[in-house]
Amino acid sequence: MTVGPRSGPPPPSPPSSPGAEGHALAELRGLCGGIDADGSGCISRLELVEAVQRCPAVAALVLPGADGARVLEDEATFDALGAAFEAIARGRQRIRVDDFVRRPTFWGARQRKGPDGVDEVRRAFDLADSDGDGTVSRLELLGAVKRHPQALPGFDASRVMSDQDAFDAVHRVFDAVAAGKRRIGFADFQSYFGGTRAGQVALECGGVGGCRHRGDTRVFLLDPTGLHRFSVAQAGFSVHWCAGPPSPHSWAAPAVQQLHAIGAEIDSVQPHVLACASQASDCVYALWQAGLWRGPTVLINPRTVCRQLPADVPVVLIHGGSDAKSGVPRPELERLVAASSGGARGGFLFLVDPSTFCGSALLKSDCLPRLLEGAASPDGPEAHILRTVRERKSAERWGAELWLGHRIEDLRRRWASPGQRGRDARTLFEVPRGSEEFRMVAQVFKAEPAEASAYNVGRQGFASTTVLAVHRVENGLQADGCSRPYTDALSRSLEDQGVSFEPGVHTCWAFHGTRDIDSIVGNPMAGFQPLAAGLGSRALWGSGTYFARDAKYVADGGFDLTGGRTADGSRRMLMCLLATGMPCLGDPGHKGVLPFRRPPHRFHSAVDSVANPEIYVVQHPGAAHPAYVITFAAACL
Repeated sequence: MTVGPRSGPPPPSPPSSPGAEGHALAELRGLCGGIDADGSGCISRLELVEAVQRCPAVAALVLPGADGARVLEDEATFDALGAAFEAIARGRQRIRVDDFVRRPTFWGARQRKGPDGVDEVRRAFDLADSDGDGTVSRLELLGAVKRHPQALPGFDASRVMSDQDAFDAVHRVFDAVAAGKRRIGFADFQSYFGGTRAGQVALECGGVGGCRHRGDTRVFLLDPTGLHRFSVAQAGFSVHWCAGPPSPHSWAAPAVQQLHAIGAEIDSVQPHVLACASQASDCVYALWQAGLWRGPTVLINPRTVCRQLPADVPVVLIHGGSDAKSGVPRPELERLVAASSGGARGGFLFLVDPSTFCGSALLKSDCLPRLLEGAASPDGPEAHILRTVRERKSAERWGAELWLGHRIEDLRRRWASPGQRGRDARTLFEVPRGSEEFRMVAQVFKAEPAEASAYNVGRQGFASTTVLAVHRVENGLQADGCSRPYTDALSRSLEDQGVSFEPGVHTCWAFHGTRDIDSIVGNPMAGFQPLAAGLGSRALWGSGTYFARDAKYVADGGFDLTGGRTADGSRRMLMCLLATGMPCLGDPGHKGVLPFRRPPHRFHSAVDSVANPEIYVVQHPGAAHPAYVITFAAACL
């Protein structure tokens, strides 16, 4: 008996008696070939616009009731199509055809017509307009959804403050409706929810990616010691623990009969992902060679490391920790994974800090469950880990970060310099204390992490710290000549590796303390000089410029703030937007050059933990953009 290659259960069969939704799905599948003009398997914004413009059938599905031929002439039609694209793309530059087809209910959906439909939208808007001024801010919308789970038409948001996907979805809906504005009017609300209902699809558990609930994910576990069985089951997966050979010692070299017995067991379970621990690694290699398993695989600190990973198979290789079973050096492991298939679904090396036990590291930050999810995800394990890093932050902080934005362009919209160019001698502009911008910056600054920090520094209650002033950095020469070109180059590097650049995933907010704040914000070329930083004995994660996820770490002992003191005893700190790209675990041996991820492309930054980064190290001046200088009261620490 031979089990053919698979990456999960077979796709569902089409409905035998399709209704309107089934017909829309079939039609959409037929039309996708015309939309994907270059046959790449992905749909760009331009391809979608061109398809809507030239093909009435595409326009009827994507923008029902609108004249697709006028998409480049009518602003409302163009904005509606943009909102539809963003609702599925979630910041990516291209949509996979599979994702496009996977959301058929979006393209044909309608709000109820007539007075009842208008009343529903009106009621929802009035619930959100808490102050009755005729407009709705992002915070008002979030508050309305929290108080009234049915505030958004067609969506139950009762979990908005406890479920990260639902929380993010509300913010995506605001962005799509507002189209760059800070407040939404009723006309915006009605146009959006009364037409294609882009919000509906954006709110469906993240909107794209084919995410599967953990309870529906079958994990086939090869774990002779049973060490990880409980943690995987407790995470909510459907776990099948392989009966396998009776003794852990027999896993090293399974006999042919035993191997095929395991293959038959796999065939009956039809798992979405196979996970193996330590001694079972040789068994997994034998399953690969025999063709009995070619699906997503997670290897947990294998006893031996194979010479080559199978092509086109998502493999997560977890390695390291003080209890590493194999003494294979890191460069060799990096070459092994880099040589695997180059797409997002290729190999992923997850290194554990050698100062901790591998098992303990996997129990923290929901680490092992996220790696299992990522292996079975269409986007691949590395992308999944990076996207779920935001869950390590509080919902309040993530909401404030979304408001501030994760791109240089987002920051520049709030600049007060002439023409928002930032070309004057003045580079610091005070943010009014009563403004929403001040409140959002202070919220990120004072935020406590969602989980306990790995660094036991300072005292509790940092949230009570007094923010005395916030100054916005407006240095156009630095932004245009250093930060923006680097981000563009990073985006191209990701695209070359089959990864779409995502603000908020490949960029993040972090803090830096230094005596050279004025020099950094005023430099017309590059504020940070990584090659001259991080070279001392404290460079635990390699050379470069160090940033902390949490301001508390900077203030309470992580960085030098002596030069940031003012005459009244207060202190100053930089809040920066980092372009981190694809990070790797830092190492003291990194001397300004990081390992290869997919040759010729290297990793873009280093972190103290890929699963839950609290320290970021960047090696290029353009990777860190100083955005705000925060003055706070030292006496409150």
